[in-house]
Amino acid sequence: MIFSSVVSALLLGLIVYALLQKREFPVVAKALPSVALLGIYVVWFPERTSEAAAWLGIGRGVDLLSYVWILVSGILILVLHLKLVTYDRRLTELVRFLAIQTALQPEASSVEASDVKDEL
Repeated sequence: MIFSSVVSALLLGLIVYALLQKREFPVVAKALPSVALLGIYVVWFPERTSEAAAWLGIGRGVDLLSYVWILVSGILILVLHLKLVTYDRRLTELVRFLAIQTALQPEASSVEASDVKDEL
């Protein structure tokens, strides 16, 4: 009973957080409350997971939760990886753009290079 209450409070906090992030992350704000409410339901009625597992042909409810956890974790890792690759490509394009914009003309760079040699 104490564990269920603590987990429920944490999941309710997650719902509040998701709703506060509505403007920046609309997908999170829509999906996270549903997942958190499902989590609260599972915490208070764990026997329902066994019923759902039996309906799906899986032995125990905890096995079903493990499979779902692995599936969701894999999807999240894939999404994060794809975002990281996208950001890396965008950063590369930005650096290239800045390098081209700030590049010195060949004549100017040779003059400046000789000025630097003279100063040393």
